[in-house]
Amino acid sequence: MKSYSQHEEDVYLWNYIKKHKLDIPKTFIELGACDGTNLSNCRLFAEQGWSGICVEANPNYYKDLFLLYKDRPDVECLNAAVIPEHMEGTHVEFNIYPDFIDHSGIHHYEKHSPCVKMEIETVKYKHLNLDKVGLLSIDIEGMDTFILTDVLLSDLKPEFIIIESNTLEERRHQVDLLNIDYDIINILDVNTIWKRREQ
Repeated sequence: MKSYSQHEEDVYLWNYIKKHKLDIPKTFIELGACDGTNLSNCRLFAEQGWSGICVEANPNYYKDLFLLYKDRPDVECLNAAVIPEHMEGTHVEFNIYPDFIDHSGIHHYEKHSPCVKMEIETVKYKHLNLDKVGLLSIDIEGMDTFILTDVLLSDLKPEFIIIESNTLEERRHQVDLLNIDYDIINILDVNTIWKRREQ
């Protein structure tokens, strides 16, 4: 089974679901879907017949994402920026950097490194059109915890969550939020996999 995730989160979770014979909705939402394959936590599930929604703000990545799923009417692709509930507006300014830039902040680039600013449509989690969610993947470069808050306050709570945390403070905040209804089943570098407790 081919892994598309950064640290094989997808294969780990797939095997976990099979091992424990879990009967969960075969649906996913991927926030920060990139091109649909590179570092995707949901592509493996889509290949296994799961349906879902992929959201990607960067129009350059979205082109490949759209082509990947153009023959899959059960996978909806949105070129939009996910914003938290407290933000307003139908568009946000989005910076598009060259592919070679590492956004970790470790490396420094010359001031002339090209960056394109674009107005991108926005979407909120509560407007994503699914009845139930088996897997939610959140990797949206710094907005992850804000969106997580909206997820936990919504009626659309996923069975599993894979979420990125780039700092220890961010991870602590996510733990505080998720510990009420979810348990950690694995931590793979910057990504944590959470399972919803039986209600």
